[in-house]
Formats: sequence, C-alpha cells, structure tokens
Amino acid sequence: AEAPPSDPKGSSVNRLDHILEQRRRQVWALLAIAAVACGLLIADMTRISGERYRLKLLQNTVQGAANEMMALVMNAQLVASIGATGIIDVGLWQDGKDNTLLAKIGQALDADSVFIFNRSGIVNAAWNQNSTQSVGINISHDPYYREAMDNKNSVHATVHPGSGERGIYFSTPLRTSTGRPIGALVAHTGLKRL
Repeated sequence: AEAPPSDPKGSSVNRLDHILEQRRRQVWALLAIAAVACGLLIADMTRISGERYRLKLLQNTVQGAANEMMALVMNAQLVASIGATGIIDVGLWQDGKDNTLLAKIGQALDADSVFIFNRSGIVNAAWNQNSTQSVGINISHDPYYREAMDNKNSVHATVHPGSGERGIYFSTPLRTSTGRPIGALVAHTGLKRL
C-alpha cells in the first residue's frame, strides 16, 4: 500500500488557518484588554470630573461664607465708626420707645436688631426686625456690656436678650464729652446668616 501523496498546498492552508486562528485569538484578547483599559480610563475620568465639580462647589460655598464673614467684619467696623464719630449722642434716642434712628442704623448694617443700653446695662432704646421687645432688659451679664464699660469696641457671639436666639453682637461705647462710657450701641446679627 502506497501512501497518498502529500499535498503541499493543503498543509500550507492548514498551517495558515492555524496561524490565523491564533492571531484571531490574540487580536480578540488585545481588543478585550483595550476595552477594559478604556473602561477603566473612562471611570477614572468620570471620578476626576466629579471631584473637580465637588471641589468647585466647595470653593463657591467657602467663598460665600468668606463674603458673609467679611460683611460681618465690615458691620463691626461701621458700629465702631458710629461710636467714634459721636453721631449717637445721649439725647438722640427716645428712652423706652422703638427708635427711627436705630432702625436706620439697623437697616444700614443689615442687622437683625440694634439697641442702646445705659451704664447699668438696661436697654433704653431698641429696634428689632421681628418686633421683639428688648427695652428694659438687663444685659449687664453679657461680655459686650463689660467691654463697652471698659471703653472698648467688641464683637461677641452670645444669646439675644429678647428672643433667646444665638447671634453675633457688635458693640461700641457711647461716651460723654470727657470720654467716659455711659452706655453702648449694639448691633445684632443672627447666626443663621452664616
């Protein structure tokens, strides 16, 4: 029995098919790796984009808070300027009544309330945005009272004597012509603004 003659063309085709099949598998493997790499890259880019967005939101929030704090500092400086210029003279307010002058000061400072207390720490005149009555309240226990009686401007966080709400208080002493403190002008801003 004689062996069939070998077909050189057939074995070349089989070998070529075998090589092409191996290459196809390699190509598919490379495509799968590339697809996974692209997916990871897209996921990372999405994460970075989200982080940048959150960072921008945080920066905007911080900038807004900084602007609010700057406004509060400016209010403190305005209160001190009012005291320094002497435009709040002892006789300009009306004892025991809400006062138009205090309302104008409060609106100019964007304050929640403005009041004047005497040397004993009793509120003599007041303006409150929410109509809370502060006249007659004794605030001699508050730090801004003590500092005003020491002839100092001050800024303090404490509780409003009339409403019981927490807030920031800017105060400046009211002085006689000799410079002796006889009371103080106080502007209050609620903490909810921050």
